[in-house]
Amino acid sequence: MAILDKRTRQRQNKKRYKQNRKAKFGNPETTFKTLLDSGVIKNQEIYNEILTSINYVIAINDNYTRNWIFLKYMIHSFFPYHVKKEKLLSLRDQSTKKQKPNDFDYACMNYWKETTGIELFIPEKELLDPNHVHRPKGWNIVVYNEIRSINKQLREIKTNNDEEQPQDRKYSKEEYGIYARTLREYFLQRKKAFKRSNQTTDIT
Repeated sequence: MAILDKRTRQRQNKKRYKQNRKAKFGNPETTFKTLLDSGVIKNQEIYNEILTSINYVIAINDNYTRNWIFLKYMIHSFFPYHVKKEKLLSLRDQSTKKQKPNDFDYACMNYWKETTGIELFIPEKELLDPNHVHRPKGWNIVVYNEIRSINKQLREIKTNNDEEQPQDRKYSKEEYGIYARTLREYFLQRKKAFKRSNQTTDIT
């Protein structure tokens, strides 16, 4: 019974993460104290290990770089195994491979500034667009199928029109052009409506 429950949870999670969702960013004003109070950092021991690793990187960096991406990987490499298991540092976006800093990232950057007086930065070209929307696999197939169906209708009308005698034709060239434009306008409206319906809020 427990196995079935576990599989059900896995299916639900998979379905949940297939939905459209906007990228979630952290709060730039977050500090370690707020993370410790909120329970993101579980206990004082982990907190002390984090500060030890960051202070060590501060010492060996010696103002060499202010790029947070480079320093983040250095800090992560000096974390003990039980701190790495907490998965506190942010991961890159799965599709664009760009950075989306979380609360812990900003807490590290703020601590670095308080300790050294140097403000770290993330290069703008490496930062994920806040309006970027994650879409499930195959979301555009509906639009693609509508394009195919409209083009098929237009081809059928054109071939039937060309095969018939001029006096028996259902559509003149002008009428065919109007019909084609109407279909394409309808398709563009449907495409916009489909995109709007797929833009959902964050999943928490």
